Amino acid sequence: MPWTDPILVEAAQKLKDMVSDGIFMPGINGMNADEQNQAWYVGRAAMVLSGPWDIVPYTTNAPEGFDLKVMRFPPLFDGVKQGTSPGGVGKNYAVPKGDNVEAAKDFLAYLLSPEVMKGYVEANRIIAPYSGPNDDTTDPLLQVFIENQKTNLVPRVLLNADVLEALGGAIQGVLSDEITPTEAMQEVEDAR
Repeated sequence: MPWTDPILVEAAQKLKDMVSDGIFMPGINGMNADEQNQAWYVGRAAMVLSGPWDIVPYTTNAPEGFDLKVMRFPPLFDGVKQGTSPGGVGKNYAVPKGDNVEAAKDFLAYLLSPEVMKGYVEANRIIAPYSGPNDDTTDPLLQVFIENQKTNLVPRVLLNADVLEALGGAIQGVLSDEITPTEAMQEVEDAR
């Protein structure tokens, strides 16, 4: 689907609406991860958008007694009965345009192989993007993400580096009200 598809433009508009409605903290574009987490830990933010890669830092750095939970996204598409939660190593990758695309895909296939992923899961307390390497994971927070994987609602997306950069710029532009949602999605499409 093109990035200019009405459903993606609508998603960008909803992001802009959330900024207008004051749902995001002022200065959200300029905050780093430590600042956002600190605001969350002290109750200045209701939630943090993140994924399973942050479970260890959150459980390690959260103040004593902090009740850490994972919430799935609400349903977005027809036919989805439960919310979806993104995340897991290997969900999204950027590869450069050019002569080495196939070599990059081969390298990613190696990194995503069951043998490599199992070692990564064990060493980093994070989940793989598919079942198998996650079978021995018992962390209740990570289990939310693992259960979501079983629904197959989170697709793998292969983006080239230009598109990934354009998408990040588009999101920041919409958040800062410097670009309209339609213009933002057109920039991402133009980078394709």
